[in-house]
Amino acid sequence: MPAPGPDAAPERHPTRFRWRRFALVLGAGAVVALFAYEALHWFRHVYEPDARIQAEYTVLSSSVDGAIEHILVRRGDRVEPRQQLASMDTALAQLEVRSLEADLAKEQATRRQAEAELDFFKVDLANKIATARASIANLNRELGTVQERWEIARSNVARNNELLSRSMVSRQIIDDANDKLLAITSIRQDLQTKIQVENKRLDEIEGLHGQEAIYLARLEIIDRNIDRIAVLLAQSRQRLQDMHIYSPIRGVVNEIHVSPGAFLELGDPIFLMHDPEQIWVEADIDESDIRHVKVGQPVIIDIDAYPFEHFSGTVRSIGQVTSSVIAQGRSPHGAGAQKIPVIIDFEPIGKSVWPGMRVAVNIVIR
Repeated sequence: MPAPGPDAAPERHPTRFRWRRFALVLGAGAVVALFAYEALHWFRHVYEPDARIQAEYTVLSSSVDGAIEHILVRRGDRVEPRQQLASMDTALAQLEVRSLEADLAKEQATRRQAEAELDFFKVDLANKIATARASIANLNRELGTVQERWEIARSNVARNNELLSRSMVSRQIIDDANDKLLAITSIRQDLQTKIQVENKRLDEIEGLHGQEAIYLARLEIIDRNIDRIAVLLAQSRQRLQDMHIYSPIRGVVNEIHVSPGAFLELGDPIFLMHDPEQIWVEADIDESDIRHVKVGQPVIIDIDAYPFEHFSGTVRSIGQVTSSVIAQGRSPHGAGAQKIPVIIDFEPIGKSVWPGMRVAVNIVIR
C-alpha cells in the first residue's frame, strides 16, 4: 500500500467528534434549562435576599425620681411577667407614706369627733324640744281644767247675781262667788302666760336647728381634707410601688441602661426588652415587584444562621409608604428605585432566632 502524499487530509476520529458534539449540546441544554428555571422562578417568586428579623421592643423607663439601689437581672436573662427587675432607694418614700397615713388617721379621728358632737347636738336638741312640747301639753291640760272651773265659777256668779236681784241669797254668798271667780281667773291668766312663754321657748329651741348647718359645714371641710390627703397618700403609695420595677412581658433583657447608685429622673430609660415569641420578618420589596405581593401569600424563608434549611411564612401586611420615607420622615425626590416594607409572619422553628438576623425571603406569587 503506497504511503500518503504530502497533500493528503488528516484522518478523523468519528468517536471523539461525536462526544464533543454531545457535550456542546448538553452544555447548551443545561444553560437553556438554567435560564428556563430562573425565568420560571422569577415568574413565580418575588425574592429579597436582605430581609431582617424584627421584634416589638419594650423600653422600661422610670416613672419616678430616685436612686437605683439594686439591679436584679443581667443582660440576656429571660424574665417572666411581674418579675422584679430592679428597685430604688425607698427610705424617703416610705417616710412620706407613713406621714400621710398619720395625717389621714388624724383627720378621720377629727371627723369621728365632729360626727359625735353632731349626734349629741341632735339628740340634745330633740330632747329639749320634746321636753318643751311636753311642758306645753301639760300646761294646756291644766289650763283646760282651770278653764272648766272658770266657766263654772262665772256661771255661779251670774246665777247668784240673779238670785240677789230677787233677794234670794245674801251679799256674802255673792262676794264669795266673785272672789272664787277672780282667783280662778288669775290662775287661768297665769297658765296662759306660761303657755305663751313655753311656746316662745319652743320656737327658740327649734331655731337651734340652724346650728346643725355649722356642724355639717365643719364635716364638709374635714371631708375635703380627708379627700386631699387620701389622694396624696395614693400618689405616694403608687410612687413607692413604682420604685420597684417589674417586667410587663415574658421576654429577654437586651440592654440595661443604669447601674446601682445612679439617680434617675422621670422618663429615664432603664431596660430594653423584647418578647422572643413575638417576632417577624421585615423585607423591603422593590417597588417594581410590589404589585405582585398580596396579603396571605406563602413565603419561603432562608435564615443565614441555618443554611440548607427552609422555613415557612406568610405575608401579614404590606406597607403604605416607602422605606426611605420611614427612615427620613419626608418624601424622597430623585432617590432612585424605592422599596416597600412587607411584614411576614413565620411559624415557630424550634431554633433560636434574634432580632436583626439576616434572612432571604421568596414570596410565592403564583
